[in-house]
Amino acid sequence: MAMFTVLSGSFLKGPGQVTAKQLRVSDPAKGPGAPAIRVPTSQIASVELPNPNDRTTTLITSTMVGALTLGISGAISNAVLASQGGEVTFTVHLADGRWFRARAPRATLEQIVRAVHPA
Repeated sequence: MAMFTVLSGSFLKGPGQVTAKQLRVSDPAKGPGAPAIRVPTSQIASVELPNPNDRTTTLITSTMVGALTLGISGAISNAVLASQGGEVTFTVHLADGRWFRARAPRATLEQIVRAVHPA
């Protein structure tokens, strides 16, 4: 289980966890200390992160899977490797319209992307 920190969005700021099949984030309706919401990774619509080379955003969506899998993996790897420091900031968009911005070690981001787009 890998950890990330929710910075903003549809969920409470604070710690989150990712496993191979789900994300766990704090429920804003129940407040701090309440049991976490479990979001299946199948509900992740996209993961985006800043591209430090052109100051725009590299967007990885589930619709780009298939023939472009290697291209997507390459784009993620390039953006992650080009980022400064051991942590990256990224945004996760869910199929139901909720979203959150988070910060995590590179390995955690890669785990989330692998869960969404298995090789």
